Amino acid sequence: MKDRAGKSTDLVRPNVLLIMTDQQRADSLGCAGHPAVRTPHIDGLAASGVRFDCAYTTHPTCTPSRGAIFTGRYPSSHGARMTGMILPESERMLPAVLREHGYETALFGKPHFAPMGDYADCPSREMRHLWNDGAHPIEGDYYGFENVVFFGGHGPGIWGHYRDWLRERDPAAERVIENASGDGGYMRAGAYEDGLADMFRSPLPAELHPTSALGEMVSDYLRRRHEKPFFLVASFSDPHHPFAPPSEYADRYDPGDMPIPVPPDSDGFRTFPPHFGSAYRGQSGMFSGGGHVDYSAIPPAATLRARALTCGMVELIDAAVGNILRTLDETGLRRSTVIVFCSDHGDFLGDHGFLYKGPMHWDGLTRVPFIWNLPGALREGVTESGVASTLDVTPTVLDLCGIPPEPGIEGISLAPYLRGQETYARDEALTENDDDYLGERLRTLVTGEWKITAYAGRPWGELYDRVNDPHETRNLWDDRAFRGPRDEMRLRLLDHLMRREDRLPVQRWYA
Repeated sequence: MKDRAGKSTDLVRPNVLLIMTDQQRADSLGCAGHPAVRTPHIDGLAASGVRFDCAYTTHPTCTPSRGAIFTGRYPSSHGARMTGMILPESERMLPAVLREHGYETALFGKPHFAPMGDYADCPSREMRHLWNDGAHPIEGDYYGFENVVFFGGHGPGIWGHYRDWLRERDPAAERVIENASGDGGYMRAGAYEDGLADMFRSPLPAELHPTSALGEMVSDYLRRRHEKPFFLVASFSDPHHPFAPPSEYADRYDPGDMPIPVPPDSDGFRTFPPHFGSAYRGQSGMFSGGGHVDYSAIPPAATLRARALTCGMVELIDAAVGNILRTLDETGLRRSTVIVFCSDHGDFLGDHGFLYKGPMHWDGLTRVPFIWNLPGALREGVTESGVASTLDVTPTVLDLCGIPPEPGIEGISLAPYLRGQETYARDEALTENDDDYLGERLRTLVTGEWKITAYAGRPWGELYDRVNDPHETRNLWDDRAFRGPRDEMRLRLLDHLMRREDRLPVQRWYA
């Protein structure tokens, strides 16, 4: 490990490549200590850059988190406080600001700035039915991106520009993925005996899979002639469920080699907020990110199968990232390109008995990969253990590109730290969650020692000792011996919420 603090090699107007995944846990990379998964290319980014080991999302579902990444503003400020809402186009998005300062802006993959389900009264341009019969509701000028290659949804049935690409490559394969379920459907044909219905082998070979297609499309973009610096986003739809990598990746990992999930609470979640137990038993109804699932009935073998299939999806993503990085090297762009790797949120993957996501802010869901790689290897192979937040993507990119922060930005710039000019400063991170289905509003603050979650108008909450209980198995909220840390963290949470309250609009006149 080399930490060359004070030996900065600043670039003027660098290119920026933001590589995003969907629903990927922080511990799902080889460089993060996973004992089985193979991610040599992403590990290489960490080995020649900075990996933040305790990075947290601003929200445990897609649209709110993605809005925060691209605005530097919390979901409660940018307006899309739940998935199923539209990120207001009035928000000042990172690509729009960069475009105004002379950057090319392009997005390949999944934006999810608006609902993807089909709703008659929704103006979203990402809904599946709008893309039928070769229609293209999104081409460019989408939230500041002048070039958009859109992928919608998850699994083999992804829609958007990907379907055009697949139809050109293999018309027969494009027809196969139309038949998802039922007799002869690919979900049943590729199913596992020890898995759930959403755990199966993709009918597509690796070279036609959406993950590989995205890597190829991004590489083609990089080979074009660029008259201006670019801000390029490669947004993969995996490893979000369904757990469906191609066959050659699906069977590479033995469920028996997977880390054992954190077990469910042995006391039926009685010391946790009421929705924990009811959700676990499938009695809570709908909630943001899940619901209507009896998690208590999911066999342990199925959760291990989900973990093994996730490794297959992550390895395929790593292969696509490797394709992109090779193109950067071949074109000579690598030496002038800042690379960021992150995810919008994680996945329980069996921890505490749950799958997918929900209003339970355990680390498996809220802690995400976060890697920064700057040309010149200012900090080479550094693992930063301080608390980090994906809220800081926008202010950091703007700073690295020599652009002043926008009014209303609530994140902080990591650029002085990444350049080796300052020590690491952030010491806490906030995760928001409004769950209108359950009628809950919760806010979680993480520090180096503690994690607290407070619920609006509720007597219950959560407090975890991150040092002595890293798997968050013991809720200390009602433990009298920990009233001091609980009260101190409540005040710290209140202070954080007051300091980051939305400052827009900006005052322009005295009176």
